[in-house]
Amino acid sequence: MVTPTYTNGDASCVGPTKTFTITINPVGQVVQPANQELCNNTSTTLVTFATTNTGGTTTYNWTNNRSGHGLATSGTGDIPAFTATNGGTSPLTLTLVVTPTFTNGGTSCAGTTKTFTITINPTPTVNSAATKTICSNAAVGYTISSLTTGTTFAWTASVFTAPTGGTITGFSTPGSGSTINPTLVNTGTSTGVVRYIITPTGPSTTNCPGTTFNFDVTVQPVATVIATPSAQTICHNSATNIALTSGTTGTISYSWTAALTSGTAGGFSGGSGTTIAQTLTNTTTAPATVTYHITPSIGGCSGTPLDVIVTVNPAGQVNQPASQVICNNTATAAVSFTTNNTVGTTTYTWTNNTTSIGLGASGSGDIASFTATNSGSSPVIATIVVTPHFDNGGSLCAGSTKTFTITVNPTGEVDQPANQVVCNSATGAVTFTTGNTGGSTTYTWTNDNTAIGLGASGSGNISFTATNVTTAPILANIVVTPTFSNGGTSCVGPTKAFTITVNPSGQANNPGNQTVCNNSSTALITFSTNNTVGTTTYSWTNNTTSIGLAANGSGPTIPAFTALNTGTTPVVATITVTPTFLNGSISCQGPTQNFTITVNPTPTVTSLSSMSVCSGKAMGDYIPTSTVAGTTFTWIAQNTGGTVTGYTPNGSGNINDILVNTGSGGQVNYIITPTGPSPTYCVGPTFDLQVNVINCNFNGFICCYC
Repeated sequence: MVTPTYTNGDASCVGPTKTFTITINPVGQVVQPANQELCNNTSTTLVTFATTNTGGTTTYNWTNNRSGHGLATSGTGDIPAFTATNGGTSPLTLTLVVTPTFTNGGTSCAGTTKTFTITINPTPTVNSAATKTICSNAAVGYTISSLTTGTTFAWTASVFTAPTGGTITGFSTPGSGSTINPTLVNTGTSTGVVRYIITPTGPSTTNCPGTTFNFDVTVQPVATVIATPSAQTICHNSATNIALTSGTTGTISYSWTAALTSGTAGGFSGGSGTTIAQTLTNTTTAPATVTYHITPSIGGCSGTPLDVIVTVNPAGQVNQPASQVICNNTATAAVSFTTNNTVGTTTYTWTNNTTSIGLGASGSGDIASFTATNSGSSPVIATIVVTPHFDNGGSLCAGSTKTFTITVNPTGEVDQPANQVVCNSATGAVTFTTGNTGGSTTYTWTNDNTAIGLGASGSGNISFTATNVTTAPILANIVVTPTFSNGGTSCVGPTKAFTITVNPSGQANNPGNQTVCNNSSTALITFSTNNTVGTTTYSWTNNTTSIGLAANGSGPTIPAFTALNTGTTPVVATITVTPTFLNGSISCQGPTQNFTITVNPTPTVTSLSSMSVCSGKAMGDYIPTSTVAGTTFTWIAQNTGGTVTGYTPNGSGNINDILVNTGSGGQVNYIITPTGPSPTYCVGPTFDLQVNVINCNFNGFICCYC
């Protein structure tokens, strides 16, 4: 009942009462549903919801948190049975939430939800490998696994594929557990297969059966290896060639180790493949052996190993032959090849690039002595290349070549020296030459006439001061012997002869000096010599051409000529004559001869040509003078006027007459002749001296100044 009251201001007004009812419904309620657990692909149990509510109607709404496993994600009412699915590997839980709703009087009241689960266990499977390959006589070593925790396993086993020529042993059947580990043996030559059929079972409480699983174990056979060849002999720095095959069916691989078992070798190593091809070296002098330990494998399974021995021969070796240098037409030293190699046999082949020396182009074995030839002018070098071959175990191993030479020197040769003609005191020189090249040529010589100034013998070129103290040419016979040297070998050649003629020096006899007077003829000058055999010629020079002779000339004579001297003193011309002796086209000047031609001057009188003297008095030693020193004077006197006495009709030297004039105008004329000094006594022109004789007492008159 409800009584209303209205209030306004301070007044409250109560109204009439009203009566109504309130019904309180309970909330919806559902009995807790039971949880379910089942296997994949099995049916659930019907879920019927129940409630303790009464007096109204209870309905149910539910939700499912997972879809796709056979149940919708929501619904109303009971949940019918359905085939639950779980394609996974772990248990899958559907969480169901049911909400009860109580309806009464048109009012629905939802209640408290209840949650329950449906667990769907997976179908257990085997997730380990479906196959495994093992070696014969090896444990299977297989652990069975499943993605479903708690799964257990059982199996059966049988030979699924039998190997060729055998079977597989070592397994037992049936079995259980999570490990399969028997040791299986393949007695055939190909692979065989043991099949294990494994049945998995899920864990309790459901023990869900799983899908059977085939596990195949392939058991490899024991691989074998066949080596072709089964042993090998090779040369140093050559490759092995060993092919590896097998009598076992399947894919066979091969690996090997290599070890030195004797001697010294290199280049070997472990490896793999179907061919052993390794370049092996042996730098020693004896064979070495390398053992290859070969292991065949099939599917990673090592088989029965095999040893192959490879003999590594050293390369052929030859000791360096000595080179030879010999002369033309002489025998070589025999060449005997030697080696440091042992155990096997070493043979030799050789080639020669120059057959002109007398040796063939090729051969084998030692080289016997032979007569070497060289008709040329320079050394011929033949290069011999010898190749050693080491033979052991049927393998012929060529080695490094050795090269040596046979040098054939030419015969020593000297070009024909020319005969020589040289002058006395000249330098005689002979330079020997040769057509030979490629070495050095020396010369020795002999001389049969040491009078030429050259020794009786010597070597090398000839240089000497020629001598000939005689008056005729002298001749020496020289014989020169050439020797060609090269490579420490000297080859003497044929001699050559030639002559050296030494001319005497030109010689002239001294013609003697001449002294002549001016304007007189000289004597013919004829040159002469003591030299014989050849021809002597003469040339001359004159240092004073004023005498009337040229400055120079030649010939056997100097003809007579008119000598000149216009002076007042003798002129001396020095004539130098040079003799030249000619023989063998060689001119040999000799020592000069000097002689003189002296041309005396013509003397003249230079004293007074006239004078006056008093009668009866001495003339006072009239002394004639001349331009030429040493001139002497002769004279004759003549009365040329009046009557004069007292003069000397002829005389010489000074004039000291006492002239007497017995009359008037008396004169005496002295004719003076000058004569030059000895030895030529050149006479000059006469000179007139006129003497006037004055008579002071003529007729009683004294008129003179005497």
